[in-house]
Amino acid sequence: PNNFTPEDGKKACEYVYEYEGKEIGKRFEQIMRLETAHFTSKQYKLCGSPGMIKGKWSGTVPTKTINLKENEGKNEDFLVWDSPTSFAKYWVQYNQRNNNNFARWYSTDPTNQAKYIAKLDTIISRFV
Repeated sequence: PNNFTPEDGKKACEYVYEYEGKEIGKRFEQIMRLETAHFTSKQYKLCGSPGMIKGKWSGTVPTKTINLKENEGKNEDFLVWDSPTSFAKYWVQYNQRNNNNFARWYSTDPTNQAKYIAKLDTIISRFV
C-alpha cells in the first residue's frame, strides 16, 4: 500500500502554487492541512487526498479504491490517487469548474462555506 508523506503533500501544494498562483496555492494547502491532519491521516497516507468516497465525485478520478472507516465510523470505499500531486491536478480542475470557489470542496451551502473559510483562515500554510 501507499505511504504518502508530508513531503509528497508539499510537492502537491507547490504544483497548485505554480499553476494557480499564491492565493489558490495557499488555500489548497490549508484545505489539505485541515482535511488530512497536516498530512498525517490514514486516509491521506493511503489515498494521497483528503479522503474522497467513491461515487461522490465527477470528472476523471482513479478507479483504484481502498475500504476504510470514514469519520462517522462507517466503512466506505475511498479513491486512491497515484500521488498527492495527481490529486492536486484533479483539485485544480475541480476548483476551476466551480469558478475558484474553493470552499465548495467542503459544501455547496453558502453558510457552511463561510464557516469553512473561517476555519481555513486559522491555518498557516507553511509550504506556499
